[in-house]
Amino acid sequence: MKYKNDLTQDLLQERYQYKDGKLFWKIKPYKSRVNVGDRVGTLHHSGYRVMTVGGKQYAEHRLIYLHQNVKMKHLGCYTTEQEAGDVYADALLREVIA
Repeated sequence: MKYKNDLTQDLLQERYQYKDGKLFWKIKPYKSRVNVGDRVGTLHHSGYRVMTVGGKQYAEHRLIYLHQNVKMKHLGCYTTEQEAGDVYADALLREVIA
């Protein structure tokens, strides 16, 4: 990633595979114990599964939305064709689990 907050759909689709409502590693991260095919993230005390991308922690279900939504290519970058629901979802994706 160029910048820590440069989270894009292309980046997510390059690194993670979506299957049955979950994200799995598509590539082996550098110097990591995880393997290709392992489930991404950990279980947060809030009950949500979270993962760190670019130094920020996100809820897995929010990254799945970005991974699967064709209209939304980049966080914070809107087009006139996007509906209000997409803009709202983009704002939700930027929330960090504390």
